[in-house]
Amino acid sequence: MASEDYFAATVRHADDAGWLLSEGRPDNAAYLAGYTVECGLKVLIEAYAPELKKPWIHDLDKLELLALVATVGHVDVDRIFPSMEVAQVRDAGWDVSWRYVADGTVPEPDVEVVVRAAERFVAKTICGAVLDGRVTL
Repeated sequence: MASEDYFAATVRHADDAGWLLSEGRPDNAAYLAGYTVECGLKVLIEAYAPELKKPWIHDLDKLELLALVATVGHVDVDRIFPSMEVAQVRDAGWDVSWRYVADGTVPEPDVEVVVRAAERFVAKTICGAVLDGRVTL
């Protein structure tokens, strides 16, 4: 099996989430939007603190803390650290178990919040890491 490519997964999941939302598949859109943030936090951890043990978890709280520890002192935290976006996804109740929910389970306002937060996360945070030179394409 090939190694994980969290960067590619982050971008792919964000694109797919937006497309699924536009095609009337809100539950799957919200699920992938949450994964966008999860994978993106792993991008930051790997890029800014490669010495940390890879976080094989789906816990946004723990990943956010690890990403903050990894990036602090390296970058302008306001520019790159996605606390608002992560909070919006977490507050909507995102969980890896959303992949199993029946259609119509995720409330419509939460879907919109999670997908838009994921899009901002990629635009602000992941692109910021690329511009910072820590993440290469």
